[in-house]
Amino acid sequence: MERTMKLETLLYEVREGVGKVTLHRPERYNAFNLKMVDELSELLRRLSTDETVKVIILTGAGKAFSAGGDVREMAEALRSDPSDFIRALVGGVHEMLLLLRRIPQPVIASLNGVATGGGFNLMLACDLRIAASTARFNQAFVHIGLSPDTGGTYLLPRLIGLGRATELMLMGEFLDASQALSIGLINRVIPPEELESVTWDLALRLAQGPHVPLRETKALLNASMLADLEAQLEREAQAITRCASTRDFAEGIQAFFEKRAARFSGR
Repeated sequence: MERTMKLETLLYEVREGVGKVTLHRPERYNAFNLKMVDELSELLRRLSTDETVKVIILTGAGKAFSAGGDVREMAEALRSDPSDFIRALVGGVHEMLLLLRRIPQPVIASLNGVATGGGFNLMLACDLRIAASTARFNQAFVHIGLSPDTGGTYLLPRLIGLGRATELMLMGEFLDASQALSIGLINRVIPPEELESVTWDLALRLAQGPHVPLRETKALLNASMLADLEAQLEREAQAITRCASTRDFAEGIQAFFEKRAARFSGR
């Protein structure tokens, strides 16, 4: 039996025990706004107790997986108090991230396109990551005068090592899919036209597997890191809020819209 649901910023369907969640703001490259964060959090809460859903696929509509936080909304927040807006957005994003980790079902990130900033870190919270060969990834925070959030400073070093994680976060340079595979950032690289079918086949394989061991395995992995992750999320929230009150953040946002390199002053 197939079930579908359309929310304002998400698409959701269930088929053969697989729940597929699609971030659906393609005109904004699936960037997070407060509505998307709220809707995804609520959907994850529902799915966590839905025994009919054995596996979850998370993907994006259009050309991107997710561009992270919505820079347009950040620019609007600069007219008042950006630190208040950033704190509210990051608080919601971090709750969403913890829900994604705590949900008992395995979650597959199907990376159909670019994943930057918070979108990059959202994929890290998934259990498996499958990317189209055309996908690209970067830690974009530094380019707009912010520090990382969405659990990246905790999850990325554990996945690829401290040295590589430090370079990606300090430099903000893009990786292509083959580079991401070579450093262990993603699990598989697939031709774009095959991404959906390969992701679906993997999801069905898991959905038809032994559900209790799969869930227990994820719970054990969570137990090895979740307490420390919660503490690190709070540190990230405090740091990015401080960054949001700087002149460099305002310059980073202006440079983003003017499509030029930011001229940071260190203030």
